Amino acid sequence: MARQVARALHGLSESHQLPWWRIIRSDGTIGMHGEGRMEQIRLLKLEGFEVTDSGKVKQKIDHK
Repeated sequence: MARQVARALHGLSESHQLPWWRIIRSDGTIGMHGEGRMEQIRLLKLEGFEVTDSGKVKQKIDHK
């Protein structure tokens, strides 16, 4: 279901500016495949998340 939600959000116009790339599976992995997956990883990394080679998203930690 996460992949379907992410695709729906991604398909909206740019004016909505919804963070579709933050939708991940309940086990913490990316559910998308192909180009969408690579774009999601890129955007998550830009926000400071770590993504493993297997697609596991590690929560970012703010050190203040």
